Amino acid sequence: MNYKSGWYIDTAINNDLIQYCNSINGLWEQQYGIGKARKKGNNVHKAFRLDVDEDNYNVLNEFLFLDNYKITSAYILKYGTDSFTGMHQDYSGQSQKTSITLLEQSNDIVGGKAIMIDNMDAPVIVEQQVGQTVWYDQSLWHGVAKIEKGERKVLVTWWKT
Repeated sequence: MNYKSGWYIDTAINNDLIQYCNSINGLWEQQYGIGKARKKGNNVHKAFRLDVDEDNYNVLNEFLFLDNYKITSAYILKYGTDSFTGMHQDYSGQSQKTSITLLEQSNDIVGGKAIMIDNMDAPVIVEQQVGQTVWYDQSLWHGVAKIEKGERKVLVTWWKT
């Protein structure tokens, strides 16, 4: 693990997790219809969101594991042109830790990088590779820069003791 100030990246590439998340991709059309994006919700703007059924949390735990924590929420976000996540903290009562796993990213992507700010220090642009997971505490300020071109898909998982 490569610890930063308040967050770290798990550098182990997990192809099994990517394959699992991609196996539920057919649900996008069932939930939204073709070409429809989720409206602005919370801090996520112009992105598709697919909630992972609670029955699948045990499967996710086979790939992602955090001592003494349980998954309280999991969903996949698919960002496209003009989508982003505004800077925020995860103070919802549902989470103490958050993990973001990069599942896919187009080769032509411009923007769309995760941004982390701990203790209101200078922002850090996270250089995340497909398959890597970023872990952080709920108090960490974070967001995703606006995508100018391309697509990005992530698995967001919230954890609590």
